[in-house]
Amino acid sequence: MRKKLKDSIASILLGSITILAISPLIFIVSTLIGMGLKYLSWELVSTYPKNLGREGGIFNALAGSFILIAVSVTISLPLCLLAAIYLTEFLRDRRIKTIINSLVEILAGVPSIVFGIFGYYLFVYIFGFGFSLLSASLTLSLMMIPIMMRTIEETLKLVPQEIKMSAYALGASEWETAWSVTIRQAAPGIVTGVLLAIGRILGETAPLILTTGYNFRTPQSFLEGVATLTFTMYEYIELGAAYPELMGKAAATGILLISIILLVDFITLYLSKKLTKTILI
Repeated sequence: MRKKLKDSIASILLGSITILAISPLIFIVSTLIGMGLKYLSWELVSTYPKNLGREGGIFNALAGSFILIAVSVTISLPLCLLAAIYLTEFLRDRRIKTIINSLVEILAGVPSIVFGIFGYYLFVYIFGFGFSLLSASLTLSLMMIPIMMRTIEETLKLVPQEIKMSAYALGASEWETAWSVTIRQAAPGIVTGVLLAIGRILGETAPLILTTGYNFRTPQSFLEGVATLTFTMYEYIELGAAYPELMGKAAATGILLISIILLVDFITLYLSKKLTKTILI
């Protein structure tokens, strides 16, 4: 009886703590739904804004977010993949590897506003790219590097050594083994790392304020400004005091953003489970 009583108390306590932990998310989502549900419509996601956003939709921000993510991944993925392969397959000096991993950890802990200031000074001001898609993509790609690189590196380490040795026994070189065997085995984990990095930057606003500019249309070149979901929310909230309907549109934009992030998280979870099954097999 005493053990059952302790188990019951522990279950109630842990359940209460769990509810307390997720209650902010529930409150935020319910508030957004209450404010923005009536503004959710096909017109919102399929049309460009008019009259400073008071009319029309947010298609420029939705398309701009995906374009920005695609360009950022295109820049950061090759760098992270090559670096992770070098660290796991070719670098033998443990001291250098420890130093590199420590620097990556430090980069992961840098606040997003610092990335924004750095991107503004280097890409917008020094390189002269201006407030543009290119400046924002380069800045966000720097933010993606630590998450993507560490995830890919850990995934490559999970590839069984026996598979690599089999490739060597068949006459494959180190590079051939890395590209044709190791990467293929670690493909689900690599995709997971990319999705985690995307989830990291989807909700960022500070770096974008300092690098993107704004565009009421879809950008036609890398040197044009680009609208994003988070920056659009920021602009609508600023104008919400004068135009209350923009607060509702900002809330609706927030609902879409949370939905996209949740979708990315579910896909990441699925791929993680698939990776685990592949490694175990």
